[in-house]
Amino acid sequence: MNKNFNLPVILLLFLLFVPLSSLYSSIFGSLKGYIKEKDTDKPLAKVKITLVSLSNSSLRFQLESDNKGSFYKTGLRNGMYRVSLDKEGYTPYQETLRIKVAENREMDFRLEPIAVATSDTSFGLVNAAKKAMYAGKYDEAIEKVSQAIEKEPKVFTLYYNRALAYEKKGDKDKALLDFQKTLELKPDFLLALSAMGNILAKKNDFPGAVKYYKKAVDLGLTDTLALYNYGACLINLGDNDQAKAVFEKLIELDPNYADAYYQMGIIYLGLSDNAKAKEFLKKFIELDPENTNAAVAKEILNTLN
Repeated sequence: MNKNFNLPVILLLFLLFVPLSSLYSSIFGSLKGYIKEKDTDKPLAKVKITLVSLSNSSLRFQLESDNKGSFYKTGLRNGMYRVSLDKEGYTPYQETLRIKVAENREMDFRLEPIAVATSDTSFGLVNAAKKAMYAGKYDEAIEKVSQAIEKEPKVFTLYYNRALAYEKKGDKDKALLDFQKTLELKPDFLLALSAMGNILAKKNDFPGAVKYYKKAVDLGLTDTLALYNYGACLINLGDNDQAKAVFEKLIELDPNYADAYYQMGIIYLGLSDNAKAKEFLKKFIELDPENTNAAVAKEILNTLN
């Protein structure tokens, strides 16, 4: 009887002496970023960084870059995150990225200087608007940004920020108007192009959405969430060949983007390439067995066996 208890006791003692830092790093991932000015590579200090989990919005982290333009965040759970960078005098930047368990990810970011920057007064109004928006006070946020626009009607970031407030409020039509005005002032602003695509897709205007997504991709868009939405719109339009190219690019950027494999499986199923369909659907289930489409994928695989 006593011998039966030896193994559990030994294992328990072993676990007690495992360094907590090792256990912590094996459960969570981390992100280290380096932020520089586009073209000059000058490190940018005091950049506001917002990191939000796409699966749980309560997992939200606020950081700031140091004098070397770097930032570091550990304790990140496995999943997709939206990283947003914001600094006065620079074009806002966003990207979707994946953090994996025990991964220590490092990334470089480049911010583009704004030719026409806001005054201190307008900058203060925008900051107040952002605080109001985070608190769910969208009308207050809209009012404050509108005051800034009255003072400086040629600054594209002001219309962009008001568009975000309108979108949060649920007024898609007014958000579209402000995103369009943003693009009149800065036609190559990727965030506004993606935002137009997102809203038009939600309004089931897939041709309109594809136009903006395509322009963003042609300008170098690498945001994986926007690419996924672009591919989904193409599928809704029946353009599976182009959708396949988009999802291939997405998988190249993020080999663990499970939903992209599901869409590729469905596309190959439509092309009667059962071997490729099985390959992608199996990979999809392997990457995300709890996904709501996993049961559908399994049913499809059963019919292909």
